[in-house]
Amino acid sequence: MDGQEKIFLRLYNDFFRSGMAAELGPQRAITLLAIASYMDEDGVACPSQKTLGRDLGISEEMVGKHIRVLLETRWNGQPILQRKKVQVKGAKRYQYYSVYTISPVAQIARFYGEVVSVDGPGQKEPFKKSMSNEEWTSNKVGLNNKTVNYNNSNNSKDSNNSNKRNNSLIAKKGKEIETDDFQIKNSRDVCIYFANKYEQKYEVPYSVNWKRDASMVKTKLWGTYTPEQLRAIIDVIMEEYDTRWRTRDYLRPSIGQLCTWLGNKAMAVVQDREKERADLKQREEEARAAGATMEDLERWLNG
Repeated sequence: MDGQEKIFLRLYNDFFRSGMAAELGPQRAITLLAIASYMDEDGVACPSQKTLGRDLGISEEMVGKHIRVLLETRWNGQPILQRKKVQVKGAKRYQYYSVYTISPVAQIARFYGEVVSVDGPGQKEPFKKSMSNEEWTSNKVGLNNKTVNYNNSNNSKDSNNSNKRNNSLIAKKGKEIETDDFQIKNSRDVCIYFANKYEQKYEVPYSVNWKRDASMVKTKLWGTYTPEQLRAIIDVIMEEYDTRWRTRDYLRPSIGQLCTWLGNKAMAVVQDREKERADLKQREEEARAAGATMEDLERWLNG
């Protein structure tokens, strides 16, 4: 290396944990990473299909096929890859080259760093530059109630201190949050409850952008629904999303969806269930008043 500055890719765990890599499949995932290896800090890259084919050991035709699928793929409603065709200056009319932009939602970023040779005594921790899309930086809340801040210093001690600060909100609710007993008292509690139920459902952490998400909940939901209703809404979303509302563009629920269209949809289900329970209770009371026995009621309920 001889002290030369090298450029590296930073691949976030959510590329795998969120299910994105599984959704893309191995061939398209590695094609996306190959494109990313040429991108700048803004996510812009201009490799040719010939170059990508050489890097991946596949034909240009196969590269083109993978890229077309990547261009159509959406994650949480956002494209992970976009392409703009630019005409080559001074060339014939129909000669173009492709300019790709990899979205921050793809969980891939550029950063600079130095490393020693692989046969050296060790490796220096890369210096992480700030990202161009600040909204991508978010806190993760999992069932173990640990919060991870991607902007933490590389120093492990600093990271631990930062984690303690970020975890303070959850710590107020107790070291272990039991969702069955968890009380929603404000908009941030809604985010905590959503994130924990999400991880219970999908077995991956949910990334919470506290400033944005808590503000959305406060503006769109808090005051419109009671804490009990918000809890019931989130429960229904986690139970029913995959069968009722999942689409190719929205594979999993998000707080953004909760605050826009999904909350209303789930509330309708909550109300339907409440009505069914009320009707059932009324019929039970009427049956009891008519002299029905417990055996009659059980037979009626099961029949």
